[in-house]
Amino acid sequence: MSSSSTITEAKKRGTGLGRRMHPGEVVAELFLDAEGLVAEDLAAAVHLPLDEIQSFLNAKRDVDAELATRLHKALGPEPRYWLNMQTNFDLSVFQSATHDELDTITPLYDAAE
Repeated sequence: MSSSSTITEAKKRGTGLGRRMHPGEVVAELFLDAEGLVAEDLAAAVHLPLDEIQSFLNAKRDVDAELATRLHKALGPEPRYWLNMQTNFDLSVFQSATHDELDTITPLYDAAE
């Protein structure tokens, strides 16, 4: 499945866009569920223990370089796709949680200069 078809599928399902999704949720909904696969299938495909994959699918384990590369081999999108998805998720969670505090930060310089 290409990343563009993943986005199209997300739009159809009302997921992803407009709703913060951990990469594990994306894999579960748009790759596994869509193809009738389960966690055991993914664990076998990427050569990782089932408990690690279940933690990932349940948003308890984040994507790192190793997992991104294994997902690339099993599901298609490039490792950078998975790493960027994790980074975007982390930024969204952090910014939502610290919004009020971030608003109090004073810039040290004017970027327009």
